[in-house]
Amino acid sequence: MFNFAVLQNYWQIGCNILENRQIRGVMNYDKDVEIIKTAILQSQYDAARSVNEKQLMLYYGIGKYISLNSRKGFWGKGAIDTISERLDKELPGLKGFTSRNLRYMRTFMKNGKCWIRLVNLKVHWKMYPTVRNL
Repeated sequence: MFNFAVLQNYWQIGCNILENRQIRGVMNYDKDVEIIKTAILQSQYDAARSVNEKQLMLYYGIGKYISLNSRKGFWGKGAIDTISERLDKELPGLKGFTSRNLRYMRTFMKNGKCWIRLVNLKVHWKMYPTVRNL
């Protein structure tokens, strides 16, 4: 989430700069551009972090669902492949839910004791097998 206190701080800095310019009669917008650019980039970064965290929660949940249904014998061999194919047909254009990725999600969930650390590190979930021993 964007921190509006940060923007207020930038606003105050901008007001001070404007007052100084009016006194000196100089109009240079370098600081103004920098303030606005920093606010935009911070907001984009915060949004990306939030999306990444929500995706990790989704992948963890899907992995748990797959694991529970596989372990309890509700699904037979080929279930993950079939589910992946159906998702591809029913949600055309959706990327990231191949049978391989669904299996990665199951692995991700099984080793879930580290998943909160991954959210904090902002690691992409596909890298999980590489960093699970953190």
